[in-house]
Amino acid sequence: MNKDKSSIMGLLEKLGHWMMADPEEYGYSEDKIAEITKQARGKSVTQASLLGQSHEPLTVIENLQEGEQPHYCIPVSGFEMEGIGQETEGGAGRFVVTEERIILNRKKGISASTTTVDYDSIEAVELAEGFLHTRLTLHTKSGSFSVKSAESEWGDEMENARETIQEFR
Repeated sequence: MNKDKSSIMGLLEKLGHWMMADPEEYGYSEDKIAEITKQARGKSVTQASLLGQSHEPLTVIENLQEGEQPHYCIPVSGFEMEGIGQETEGGAGRFVVTEERIILNRKKGISASTTTVDYDSIEAVELAEGFLHTRLTLHTKSGSFSVKSAESEWGDEMENARETIQEFR
């Protein structure tokens, strides 16, 4: 039974790698992607989290500027944005903390969007851990942005991201 499980896991890993977007499509080599993941502070920055899958409408790597280092690339299960001219809820995507800014990649249905937040616009950062999810909220001069992750494994990563945001702002 154990051998069957490892065979299935190996097959799924190969399938996931096969479905990943090609880094060269975005001007990155596999070595550069490996360097980016190695220099990140968090475990959430991986080749898979940066590149996504080939069928995804939006990847993290395409939103990075030349030389921009992501430190966290946390999968999130929900977004809320208030006071920025629109109120949105739902969707899933990635919450990315770089040395330059915060990137919110949001996908809902077949649409995708990216919102960036500069550190100098952040007035406060809050983290609330609940029974079902962890929520990180950025209060900015123009409104509030909240992301939540329902995956318990990302709670510590979100706490570390909060500390990094406070350091960079």
